[in-house]
Amino acid sequence: MVRTALGAALALCLAAACSQDSDSTSLGDPVEGGGETGNGLVSGGQLHKAPLAASLGATADPALLLAAVERDLVDQTGPLDPEQFVVRTESTSTTASGAALRHVDFQQTVGGVPVHGTHLQLTVRDGSPPMVLSSSFRLYRGADVDTTASVDGDKAAGMARQSLSTAASAEVVDQQLEVRDMDGTLELVWATAVRGSHDRSMVIASGPRAGQVTNVDERVYETTGNVSGFVVTGGAPGALGVVTQAALANLTVSSGAGATASTDAAGNYVLDATDGDTVTANLNGTAASVGTDVGEPLSASGTAAATLDLVLGSEASGEAELAQATAYVFADVERSFAEANGIDPADLGEPLTINTNIADVCNAFFSPFDRSLNFFASGGGCNNSATDSITFHEHGHFIDDAEGGIQDGGLSEGWGDTLSCFILGTPDVGFDLLPGEAIRSCDNDYQFPPGGNDEVHNLGQAWAGFTFLVREGLIAKLGDVDGDALARALVIPSLPSNAADIPTAVREVFLRDDDDGDLSNGTPNSDVLLPAAQAHALDFVVQ
Repeated sequence: MVRTALGAALALCLAAACSQDSDSTSLGDPVEGGGETGNGLVSGGQLHKAPLAASLGATADPALLLAAVERDLVDQTGPLDPEQFVVRTESTSTTASGAALRHVDFQQTVGGVPVHGTHLQLTVRDGSPPMVLSSSFRLYRGADVDTTASVDGDKAAGMARQSLSTAASAEVVDQQLEVRDMDGTLELVWATAVRGSHDRSMVIASGPRAGQVTNVDERVYETTGNVSGFVVTGGAPGALGVVTQAALANLTVSSGAGATASTDAAGNYVLDATDGDTVTANLNGTAASVGTDVGEPLSASGTAAATLDLVLGSEASGEAELAQATAYVFADVERSFAEANGIDPADLGEPLTINTNIADVCNAFFSPFDRSLNFFASGGGCNNSATDSITFHEHGHFIDDAEGGIQDGGLSEGWGDTLSCFILGTPDVGFDLLPGEAIRSCDNDYQFPPGGNDEVHNLGQAWAGFTFLVREGLIAKLGDVDGDALARALVIPSLPSNAADIPTAVREVFLRDDDDGDLSNGTPNSDVLLPAAQAHALDFVVQ
């Protein structure tokens, strides 16, 4: 089932990263949205090579730091007057080489009043001389606000209670004078929170709009919930597959405001989402991103709340919807299985692309060119190919390719079948692609041919048959848990070792079981391994 076309690797050099001609390199647009906003808001960040005139000592000196970066930032931020900045936080960390870094977070002020939502963060490497390495900023250029309050705090508290519809005696739990953006204009406000209301009242404290009140909901929900979908097991979507509601693990859940979270193994998630946000789950996750050639991509959404469960599809879902969720779930299961059995997640890399419901019939394939799994719609006497075991088989080709490339077509076919049979614990591969029938079985009597030449799917039966007998024999000898664990420990490492062919992979299994470096005197479990090899004419590898 693999479309055997292998691509070449390309090393790309992005223009922005290939050379460095100046001491200051932009990390992005200096201003959100590509330009200065109407109220002078600017944001961005830069790398710097800005030596400090003197050591910082125990506490950061704002004048020293701002002078060091002003040359690089002034065109974006305007002059950096030390009188308009206060140090909010200061922390340290250490690089891998042991160098000390200091992280200083400034807040912008006007007349000593903090400007809400602003920051200028600088990272300094201590040394001789100390040097500013990077900056991040969100500031208002030329901020000019009358900071003499014509509305005092007590009056503002009364106005807040009235606006928030609380009792006249309700306790003020927090009140501070700050500069805020109010409808595109910077204003001095009393930000007042009153017990009994989840909103915060903003009372403009100076200027022509003094006394105007606006209530702001500043709650941030930690939305929790569960994400599940309807998949099929034991057969094909729209055919003999049994429709089951299953957790969608390692799936990305996102809010309209840009927050994201991943579901755990049980499909549960915790997401920071503000009141009124739309929370959405698509079939995008750690293992794969799923699309469809028929119908719409599966998704589910709802409004952020304390608990929000999302369900993709339903019991009445048709073939196209079931194929998408099924392919996602079992690709994720196999990736998790691989990682749990010693495959480095870095080798597997970014999520695969999975294409479902393709207008072709009776097959599925893995494409090394674009790292994709591809499943066909029903037709031509076949059912939809996005089944559990076919997904495992095709994803097995991907794992084989990720671990050093597909060295041998027969072994790769065998890996696809082996992983399916190990995960499902059953020998049938591709059941119900042909209605009610399996394509192959790991419980087979195929004989590895002299010279090792045969059609690749036929050859793969030798490796799958050997490994299945090893697993069954060890379970019979050691019990379900210990036997399965030892089978995985003996077999799966031949993926990262990138065994060149089936005889090599079989030999490696014996070598992993050996305890004295001498295969001629057997291994602790040769009573299982040797009969398994003999059953498929592979015992020559240890003779």
